[in-house]
Amino acid sequence: MNKEKILEKIKKIYELLKSVLIDLEYIPEKKVGKKQKVIKSRKWKKRGIMDKLNNLIKGGFFNQPKTIVNLKNRLHKSGLIVKSTDLSAPLLKLIKKEILNRDKKIINKKEVWIYKKK
Repeated sequence: MNKEKILEKIKKIYELLKSVLIDLEYIPEKKVGKKQKVIKSRKWKKRGIMDKLNNLIKGGFFNQPKTIVNLKNRLHKSGLIVKSTDLSAPLLKLIKKEILNRDKKIINKKEVWIYKKK
């Protein structure tokens, strides 16, 4: 096999792998002009958050009212370090699926959302 055929096969394999990663919603690189810039995908992290949230729900964490700060600290203890902003969308999905409820409460003179299992 000559060099051109090998390179051609490598390109085909690369394109196949790339399409699989796109199907999995994980896109490891983004083309910017002629250069390729590696970017971090947050899809994997978001899936991890949903898995952890579902486990916490099953484990009874949300049987008592919790704030985002409570949740963030609990996830941090289990090894998943997230920003509060990364929790908003997954929590909202769980509210729309009617798995969790949320109410506004005043804590330390601030109005915050409190999340609890339905």
